[in-house]
Amino acid sequence: MDRHERKYYNTDRKIHNAFIRLLSRKDFSDISVTALCRIAGVNRSTFYAHYANTHELAEQIQREIVELFFKEMRAKGYFEDETSAYSNSVRFFTDKTLLSEFLGFIMRYKLLYSVISKNHKFFTFKGGRQLLKSELFMPAFSANGTYDSSELDYLYEFILTGFYAVIDKWVNGGCKEDVTVIAEILSDVFSRLRE
Repeated sequence: MDRHERKYYNTDRKIHNAFIRLLSRKDFSDISVTALCRIAGVNRSTFYAHYANTHELAEQIQREIVELFFKEMRAKGYFEDETSAYSNSVRFFTDKTLLSEFLGFIMRYKLLYSVISKNHKFFTFKGGRQLLKSELFMPAFSANGTYDSSELDYLYEFILTGFYAVIDKWVNGGCKEDVTVIAEILSDVFSRLRE
């Protein structure tokens, strides 16, 4: 990375960090570019050289957190082999070690997670949700043949909402329970639903 790229990257980090700090205190819709620039220590033209608006900034943060998660998981040996989508999906939802790694990732980034959780309307993770649905969830449930496609759509929404409700409760409670306890809860629920 040359000097110019490093400067651009460092400015981008300042903008991201200021945005997360503001979101920890305010709703997304109450954040102005002016306030964001003041906290980041950059001028408005610098912000607009990086992003068209705060929605684009939120989308970039979403992409980065998903990429970071998969990078960390692959570095630990998860999701790097050529196993089937079905095998990866069952593994994700039932492998307590993998779920513990996922929860550990959330715990390391709990401020960011709580900000995202509080602002679901703006942090939708549409691409990530669709990937989770098509690559992990649907193969695991379609394989046992007990659900039709419309039932699977409803079941997916039910499970995903419950999955994140458990994580929200855990994070909002200060992550007091060990990740293995929460992983056990999530894994057991998924296993029962597949029976």
